[in-house]
Amino acid sequence: MMEDVQLEEIVVSAGVSGIMDHLVWTLCDEGDGILVGKPMYSGFAKVCYERELRIFNKSKPGRKIRALLIANPHNPFGKCYSRQALLAYMEFCEAHDLHLIADEIYAMSIFKTPSNKEAIGFHSVLSIPNVGIIDPRRIHVLYGMSKDFSSNGLRLGMVISRDKKLVEVMAGLALFSWTSSPADLAWCIILEDAAFLEYYLSEHQRRLAEGYEFLAGILDNLGINYVKGGNAGFFLWIDLSFALERPAHGGEPGIEEDMRLDQKLIRGGVHLAAGIGYQAEKVGWYR
Repeated sequence: MMEDVQLEEIVVSAGVSGIMDHLVWTLCDEGDGILVGKPMYSGFAKVCYERELRIFNKSKPGRKIRALLIANPHNPFGKCYSRQALLAYMEFCEAHDLHLIADEIYAMSIFKTPSNKEAIGFHSVLSIPNVGIIDPRRIHVLYGMSKDFSSNGLRLGMVISRDKKLVEVMAGLALFSWTSSPADLAWCIILEDAAFLEYYLSEHQRRLAEGYEFLAGILDNLGINYVKGGNAGFFLWIDLSFALERPAHGGEPGIEEDMRLDQKLIRGGVHLAAGIGYQAEKVGWYR
């Protein structure tokens, strides 16, 4: 059974990074860990201790895993988790006494193009009936206006949770990181203007699709590999490993060669987000 989100289940703060920090401080004690898959949004590294699911089963002494953190849509892949995958995550969290944190900041930045007709659509974890699967109090959703509304500098983020005690604690922490009145007013005006909201989101998604097809076409023509089938966000995950220099001592390129390529791109006036910041499993990948 799905339920509407209630006002008392929302805590607002100055940006999603800030509200995520409050959430982690509320859920975790010093030394606790949070599970997150790789590659991941670079901002997650500041609040996560461990980054591989297999670590969970190693039962490291003194280390308690508190939560599983996902970005849906995924950053940097630009894809959405299937409903089945989200249900599996819920079951996993319930079985292992974990919280499920879903960063859904790109929820409205979804698009369709001729090349991604089979791409999985967006499903919020709040839209999936979870009776008998997971305690609803274990699910916490992060959202903000920075990405879907192209307003990164206005700093307005929120957490949605049905855990009353957690909301009470986070509301207290939020007193020290209020969002600004201009940001608060601007988003209220936007959300209450149904006609503008419909136009804006439609145009936003149309332009994202146009940009994706344009860039994907260039990469295809150049023979540059990338994660195909993306349908969310404003980025692609591309493989530039072919441009890495070979180490002087022989062997395969590593982080040093990866960073050297990054600096070479910057000197050439090209700025890409290096995969090392996203905990990429292989060198040479960029967002």
